[in-house]
Amino acid sequence: MTPNLSFNYKPDLGEDYKNRNTEFVNDLRGEEISYNIFEDEIMKAPTYGEGSGNITFSIKNNLEMKVKDENDTTGTGTKKIVLIDNFRISSAYDVFKDSLNFSKISLAGNTKLFKKIDISYSSSFDPYILEKDSLGRNYRTNKFELSENNRIARIENTNWTFKINYNLTPDMFNEKNTEDKERLIGEYDYFKMPWSLNFSYIFRNNKTYDYTNNLIYGEKESNSTQSLNFSGDLNLTEKWSLNFNGDYDFELNEITTIKLNIKRDLHCWEMSFFWSPLGAWKRYEFKINVKSGVLQDLKKEMRRNWKDDF
Repeated sequence: MTPNLSFNYKPDLGEDYKNRNTEFVNDLRGEEISYNIFEDEIMKAPTYGEGSGNITFSIKNNLEMKVKDENDTTGTGTKKIVLIDNFRISSAYDVFKDSLNFSKISLAGNTKLFKKIDISYSSSFDPYILEKDSLGRNYRTNKFELSENNRIARIENTNWTFKINYNLTPDMFNEKNTEDKERLIGEYDYFKMPWSLNFSYIFRNNKTYDYTNNLIYGEKESNSTQSLNFSGDLNLTEKWSLNFNGDYDFELNEITTIKLNIKRDLHCWEMSFFWSPLGAWKRYEFKINVKSGVLQDLKKEMRRNWKDDF
């Protein structure tokens, strides 16, 4: 368990500069206009508003379990299994506020199942109760949930993320027959060329809760997204290399982004071509440059991006 305590003080520097305005008369319209002396300067005016003095406190911990190790020949060995990795709870207290001093409580954690599935969770809790104004809208009051509703805090939102990773490498297909060996071209073995493919399926679910009389009325907002991320690397020859990555959105039922990068080793020089044909950041770039960092400005570039269409 790792506790943490810190203090952050922010004075209200802006108050001293609020009155440092100059008023003058605009002869064209006959109106008085005020301006700040820091306007259009590199160093802007300090932020106006009240100062703050936050005492931030948090606790981090890992939850593990010991089980019998089936691979231990003595029969007495054990191994650790991580149940929750990096569990965190945090909040803050502002010593300068006259009410609602406590910040909302944040809870988060993550774990991994079967070395393939990553699960992440986060949520937010409010220690203060809600009351309604004359228009029926909820607002926070300086009354604690613990004293009014016998609970430490009121849940506001939850976020779940599930990620499944799967990787393919040449080691998974390291057998080849005699016929394949005869198809080698030159001295380069095309069946031993380094390559990798990576797939990640990501599911996210976000929920925000609505309250009536401090009881959960329902889900104010709930949305789920699913996407498939894919990437790969391939050395076509000793001089040519290719890598790519992209995303497929299951809600839109289309590939949203894809990026392709091709490189060619030219001994002391190198040539590269980058292309992103989909998404909001469409662009391509062709470049030939010297490898040496000393001569990094010795290069020729041709590029075009989405800004060129405006």
